[in-house]
Amino acid sequence: MIISPFFLKTICFFLFFLVGAKASAQHCPYDGMYMIVVHVPEQVTQPGGTTLLRLTEVDNNEAGNCDAARGLLQKKFLPISNLLLDSLNLLPNKAVVKDFCSDCAFLGADYYAVKLTQQERYCLLYDSNKNLELRPRKFVVWYGAQKISLPLEQVYRLCWAEGVWSRIQPVEIPGSTP
Repeated sequence: MIISPFFLKTICFFLFFLVGAKASAQHCPYDGMYMIVVHVPEQVTQPGGTTLLRLTEVDNNEAGNCDAARGLLQKKFLPISNLLLDSLNLLPNKAVVKDFCSDCAFLGADYYAVKLTQQERYCLLYDSNKNLELRPRKFVVWYGAQKISLPLEQVYRLCWAEGVWSRIQPVEIPGSTP
């Protein structure tokens, strides 16, 4: 049986196409997602009579010009188990959490988190030549009337290429104890 060169080229094309399609695929399901974790110790009193825990963007004069997620961002923190289930579609006992977060200290009841997309993590701005600039957004954490500056390094990328999620260090809410 003789195989024609056209048939061989067609087969090679499809093989390269399949390999190329696989190679260009997203390398982890949480690529482009970020998380901020906050720890509110049980003994910390609630300042200002409110327990609202929220994330607010600050110091961005270009917020209204961001290509996606326009305006200064504000997000509510959720209990970590709610965030895993509702926002990341993970159950705390699933293999993904066990593999990448088996020794995470922040899976307890006093931990809260917020998820950011890449468009929320960065202000996407186009210049006059249509070149895209990604500017990191700055945030503060509010716990009642208490304001805590959030260091940029405490906005953690969830992509597994960055490593296991136990590297995520929570922001500690200071306060007076009863």
